[in-house]
Amino acid sequence: REQTGMAQAPPSYAEACAPPPYESGGARAPPPPPYEAARGPGGGPPPPRYAGPRGNVGDHRGPPLNHPGRLALEKAWTGSKAIGAGDEVERAFSVEVRGPVVLGGVRGRMTARRELDGGMLVRSNGVPDYEPSSWVGYSRSGRWDPNPNPIGEQDYLFVVPKPGPRLETPLPAPLGPIGIAVNGVPLYDYRTSGSGDAVMDESFDSCCGHPDGRRRYHYHQFPRCVRGAASLGQQLATPSALAAALADQIRRRLPSPPIGAAFDGHPVMGPVGLARDGVVRLLRPSYVASPGGPPAYVPGAGDLDECNGMVGADGVYRYYATVALEADDVIPLFPYLFPAFRSAPDPRNFPPHALRQLGLSYAAARPGHPDRPPPYQHPPPYEAPPTAVAVATPARRDDGDEPPPYPSS
Repeated sequence: REQTGMAQAPPSYAEACAPPPYESGGARAPPPPPYEAARGPGGGPPPPRYAGPRGNVGDHRGPPLNHPGRLALEKAWTGSKAIGAGDEVERAFSVEVRGPVVLGGVRGRMTARRELDGGMLVRSNGVPDYEPSSWVGYSRSGRWDPNPNPIGEQDYLFVVPKPGPRLETPLPAPLGPIGIAVNGVPLYDYRTSGSGDAVMDESFDSCCGHPDGRRRYHYHQFPRCVRGAASLGQQLATPSALAAALADQIRRRLPSPPIGAAFDGHPVMGPVGLARDGVVRLLRPSYVASPGGPPAYVPGAGDLDECNGMVGADGVYRYYATVALEADDVIPLFPYLFPAFRSAPDPRNFPPHALRQLGLSYAAARPGHPDRPPPYQHPPPYEAPPTAVAVATPARRDDGDEPPPYPSS
């Protein structure tokens, strides 16, 4: 931004979730060329926006896919069965995703099955069921944030268990995936690896998602293009359209349906819910601004608890994506999705380093069940990715959403 001597207002939700237009000679200097415009040595074609299977295996820097939790899930998938009527979470995932062909000829895919002991298995490639716009733009804090990471096709297999007892002391969410949206895209909490606020510090596409350094497309906040984002269940490409749909939903007293599920089994709902006072409205988080740090939880300051959830009149605990309406804009409210687990999550969803953060182990998965994963054995070290040829693109950024490299010993 140009230095004008006046305080700059933070960008709107439209600016934060979609690349703002810019004009030469306007208030903003022209940004660097977008990632798609970059060319390789000799003016070759730009790198593809979508990568091959599992983010191009040769460049996959995540944990190996043979850790015990994944092996147990593969075995469970083999013996799984079709989803029946089920609860609201299973109904939300019962629509099999076959997205349109997007860049690179890749389409989003998601299939859900019921595990024999009652949980729900979700398999997806992590590609959204819509074609995102470019996410070159400014963050909500006004920082220029060119995200050069492409979306990579992944090989996700997660389990959404039946929720267990609610914990008196919640488990803080680890970095990386902590839940799954109904289109098969992972949900993350609000943090970057540097403990920053991703929603404030990073840029997002028009549907409020973005990819991390492992090419994993994901959401930190209310994803407005996901099924269930509004009462109409349609893709809403502008904040004004979403604001109008949410206002109409409130007038019609229609609580939001699930937009996903957490790895502890609790549903993740859209922002409209039935409050304890009997009013259908945007539910308010109980986090208030804290000088010099992230917002702090103050019991009773809003409708929701420290996990950004509450128990409904039907006795079901649900998390909520939290936003506010300001004129024709939709403003995400901290902690956006959920910062901690109200119940113990299923350990099979996490690699070993995340389990250490949670204080869990694979042996805690379905105690006594014959398919319980074996004691953890360190897999052989995986090979480092090949050295990339330098190209005239912004430096690839690990945007902070991913956990540290997987240890080999």
